[in-house]
Amino acid sequence: MSFIYQFIADRRYPARGVIVAEARGKKEDDELRSAFHKIYYCGVSSIKPKELRRKMIDLFIVPKSQDYIGTQLADMVIYPTYDSQVPNHSSRQDHFIDFDNLLKKKLMGKINLIP
Repeated sequence: MSFIYQFIADRRYPARGVIVAEARGKKEDDELRSAFHKIYYCGVSSIKPKELRRKMIDLFIVPKSQDYIGTQLADMVIYPTYDSQVPNHSSRQDHFIDFDNLLKKKLMGKINLIP
């Protein structure tokens, strides 16, 4: 969460963020909510809770059945990245986005965002 906070805090204009996650199951969702609230009310690393709450609004867990486009796009990027970085992970070969040929170049270089 500190990465997301820093990304928002570095903007030239006032910004706030919401973390969106796709539901996995009751136990996993409860664990995620619990971890989020712990960080939200206690802070993380050198970020004080009050400052964190100024930039982060909330955690929103989207039911998988909604097929939310944002979580689908995130899966397209994250899963191949995870696959390529976790040793002995059962790698899939059917990714739409290939980490080594596309994402690695983008992630390792400077990323410019246009507001």
